[in-house]
This record gives sequence, structure tokens and C-alpha cells, in this order.
Amino acid sequence: MSQDDAKEAWVQKYAKRIFEIWQNWQGPLGVSAEYIEHLEDELRKQYDDHLKRSMIELNYPNGLG
Repeated sequence: MSQDDAKEAWVQKYAKRIFEIWQNWQGPLGVSAEYIEHLEDELRKQYDDHLKRSMIELNYPNGLG
């Protein structure tokens, strides 16, 4: 797996986790499905910073969603 493939797999994994958690909060307005694109863009920006990537992984572990 190339570095770009690994990055994209990570982005997809954490975008899905974060989006599912937000949906489960069931706030009064909810979360638009289109917002996942924005979330993916933001995660791509954070991937190359090891500290930020680690913080995302720690804050959104398996089993939260």
C-alpha cells in the first residue's frame, strides 16, 4: 500500500467514525451528509502532522460510534 493509499484509508476510516458519532448525538438540527466531504478535507490536512493524527486516533477509537 502506497503512502497516498494509507493516507486515504485513514481519512475514510476516521471521517466515518466521526460522522457516525455526530449523527448519534441527535442534536436538534442533525448533521448533513454533505458535511462528510468537509470532514475528509480537514482530516487530509491533519494526517501529515503526527501529533494531530495521534490526537484524532485517541479521541475517536473503535467502539465509540
